[in-house]
Amino acid sequence: MSAFMCSDAHISALVCGAVKYGIDLSQEWAVPAELFAALVCENAESLRAQYGRGAKEMIGEAPHRFISGPALPALHVMKLAQSYEYQVCEHDGWEKSPAKRWIANLISGLIYELPGYDAAPWSI
Repeated sequence: MSAFMCSDAHISALVCGAVKYGIDLSQEWAVPAELFAALVCENAESLRAQYGRGAKEMIGEAPHRFISGPALPALHVMKLAQSYEYQVCEHDGWEKSPAKRWIANLISGLIYELPGYDAAPWSI
């Protein structure tokens, strides 16, 4: 598997989407910037697990910064979340991490925001 460091804009879009669509940040993170930092750390950890010393260049040396802004449409946030999850799943701690639970919660919560969801049948 090939992985990359998600951009600050990418990870910030996940957090901003959660705020806009009312997805809980979790008890682990009191403010959006803390969640952003945790998601960056998970991404970096995965790259280190996969690429060892070569990950340092991919992660970058400048501090990563949360970019507050308007949220993207729910479908876009969902796809960014799936991309993020693909990038961070390589380290041993991912499966039991709070970040994995949060990403799953984000994706499942955004389903309710998709156009047509409310009108779709519950049963046939």
